[in-house]
Formats: sequence, C-alpha cells, structure tokens
Amino acid sequence: MNWVKANWVIILLSLIALAALPTAMYFSGNMREKIRADLAKRIDTDMKELNNVRVQYHLQAVDGTKLLEKSIEPNAAYTQWYRDQAEAIRSRTGAVSEAALEFNRADHGVLVRDLFPQPEPRAAQTKPLEFAAAYIRAHPAMLAAIRAGEPMDPAQVSAMLTDYQQSQYERIRNQTGKDPTEEEKAVVANELRALRVQQYQRHAGQFAVYAGPYVFEGVPASVPTQEPSLATCWDWQERFWIHKDICRAIDFANRDATGGVPDSVVKRIVKIGVRPAPYLVADGRGVTTAAFEAGTDKAPLDFSRSITGRVSGPGSNNKWFDVRVVRVELVLSSRRVPAFMDALAATNFMTVLDMDLFRVDPVEELRSGYYYGESDPVIRAVFDVETVWLREWRKDLMPNDVKGGLGMLEGVGADDPFAAPPPPPARRPPAGAGGGEDDSRPRGRRRPNDDG
Repeated sequence: MNWVKANWVIILLSLIALAALPTAMYFSGNMREKIRADLAKRIDTDMKELNNVRVQYHLQAVDGTKLLEKSIEPNAAYTQWYRDQAEAIRSRTGAVSEAALEFNRADHGVLVRDLFPQPEPRAAQTKPLEFAAAYIRAHPAMLAAIRAGEPMDPAQVSAMLTDYQQSQYERIRNQTGKDPTEEEKAVVANELRALRVQQYQRHAGQFAVYAGPYVFEGVPASVPTQEPSLATCWDWQERFWIHKDICRAIDFANRDATGGVPDSVVKRIVKIGVRPAPYLVADGRGVTTAAFEAGTDKAPLDFSRSITGRVSGPGSNNKWFDVRVVRVELVLSSRRVPAFMDALAATNFMTVLDMDLFRVDPVEELRSGYYYGESDPVIRAVFDVETVWLREWRKDLMPNDVKGGLGMLEGVGADDPFAAPPPPPARRPPAGAGGGEDDSRPRGRRRPNDDG
C-alpha cells in the first residue's frame, strides 16, 4: 500500500493511457468512416460530372457560318475527324483566296512606274504629268486591242454616191440623148441605196465593234498644264483598270465575230463612265479625309444600297475590298445580251446591278454610218455594273491621301485637315559642299492638297 501511495501518479497515468487507447480507437474509426464517406461522395460527384461532359464539335465556313454542329461526349475519333476537316477547309480557303487575288489582279499594272504610292521629291511635278500623258495614250491602244473601229464618214459616202449618181445620169444622156426619166431615176436611186449599204457593210466587216476614244468619260483630251494630284492620278489609274476590264469583256463576248460587226454580240460602245471616287471632293483635285476604320472580320452587306449588298468606302466598315460602279451604254444583239453579262463575270468581279433597254432604228443609225447587219435585231442597253477591287494587292500602291480618304490610316480623324503629315522643311547642303545629295533624299510625305 505504501508503494501504491508512493507511486500513485504513475498508476493514474497508466490507467488513463489504458482508457485512452480504446477511446482513441473508437474516435479514429469514426473519423475514418466519415473521411471515407466524404471521399466516396466526392468521387461519385466527379464521376457524374465527368460522365455528363459534352463537347460542341463544329466546322466553320469561309463566311463564319457554323457547319455540322454536334454535341457529344469527348471522342478521339470525332476530334480527329473534325480536325482533319477543318484543316481541309483552311487549305481550300487559302487556295481559293489566292485564286481570287490573282483573278482580280490579273494584268492590272500601273501605267507609270515610281509614281505610286509617292514619287521622289525631284519627280513630284514631272511624274503626274507623265502619268496623264500615258493615261490618254492608253485608251486608243486599248480599243485597238479589241478590234474597235470608227464608222464611215457619212459625208464621204454621200460624196461618193453623188458622183455615182451623176455618172449614171450622164451615161443615160449619152445613150438616149435625153435627161433621165422618172423610172430611170428610180432605178438609179435603188442602186444608190444598195451601194450605200454595200459600202457600210464592207467597212463594218473590218473590225468587231464601233468605238473611238471619245466613249470614255473622264479621260482628258490633252495633257493638263498643271500636274494633277496623286489622288487624281490614282482615280485615273483605277478608271483605266475598269475601262480595260469592260473592253476585255466586250472582246470576250465578240471572240467569234469573224465577219466583223454584223457577227458581234456588242456592236457599238456608246459610253463608258465610272462614278466618281468616294475620296475625291467635288472638283476632283482635293481629298476628303475620313476617320480611321479598323474594319470587320467579315465584309459587311447592306441590301438597301444595291442588289448585291456589297458596300465600301468611309462609314462602311469594309476593310476587304472597294466597290466602284461604272455605267456602260452599248448597242448589242437583242438575243445575246446574256452572253455579254457572262463575259463580264468571266473577266473580273463584275456584276450587273441595273439594265435599261431602248429601241434602235437601224435606218437612222445607218444615216450616221453605223451598220449592224440585217439578220440580228439590235437594242441600245444601259448597264450599271458593279466592279470589286480587293485591297490586298492595291493597298501598298495607294497614296497616303487616298488611304486617308478611305479611312485606312490609323490615327487620322475626320476633322483632320490632311490625311498625311506635312513634309519637314527642305534641307540644303552646307555652303561649299559639292553635289547636292540631300536634295535627292525623301523629305517626308506631302500634304494631299500640295499636289495641286
């Protein structure tokens, strides 16, 4: 007992330890069960979420439309198939884009080198005048390439017929000793009509379409005395491309005209007029600056503006292409109007927006020297043709003031007076320095209105 009293602390602690062991085992067992239950519940929840996971598979067309949408559980086979199809679409899209770019660009080169987008300072006055001369010269050559010709001068034909009439009357007098009778005059008149048609017919067989340089609106008659602005030159360059495409389409439509104008689809070009550029002010020399537009990833459509919905220029948010409309007035075969419209589409991105048809009096036309043939009825048609020009191949050629006028220059606002920064003061070589190399260095961009 004495030992118990002396070691009661040890005994108490031993009893407590013996009692704590089953208690700890009891509580630890309960804790394991709770942890196990929580873990099982969490795994069950995660498995349910995993089993409910679905993937939205789809392909995207060129215009952004989703194709072949499918929502299913993740599937390696589906994933690979959709990946392969997306790659195939991207590769085909790239090929189509390149083909469209080449089709639109074709042989549309600039008329004069080293003018666009900015000439060297020492050529700033001569290059625009050189371009104007080239622009004027190019149109007769363009018409020659499509086998165009002028009608016979009616006065010349009338003089020839008058000579023939007098020779016939003189022959009758020599044979009869009398003036021609009314019957004899009627015979000569019929001969004159047949001879007139024969002359016009022979002349019309020498080319495919009636036209002269006067059919192109907006082409100066002579080189201006003052150099045109870069914006004006660019407008002329685009007009030249449009004129060329219209002529190429006419030539394509007339490709089988072996017998001249009577065999042609398009028999006469009356007028080709391109609508003014959206960046030029009324006088055609200055430029209206537009606020910068980043553009959308998809070309905008506005069917309130045209039947195609294609729009461009300031405010359109279109960074992909520019639209220019040209009015084309022709005399052509009434039965083969669709052949000309097909030729437009085969030549470039051109679409007929509107068409007005008018009656043609062949006799009245013949009096003016135009012979269209006798077996093919003709009409006069006025077409409004939409032409589309991709920016991808043109933007590096555009002068800065034109870019500013189209809202392509970042940092330029609509209230800015100029689309490009003004040039710094001219640098001159120091006194006594030889050469003058500084004068040949670019001195910055010129203001749009500094071009004249």
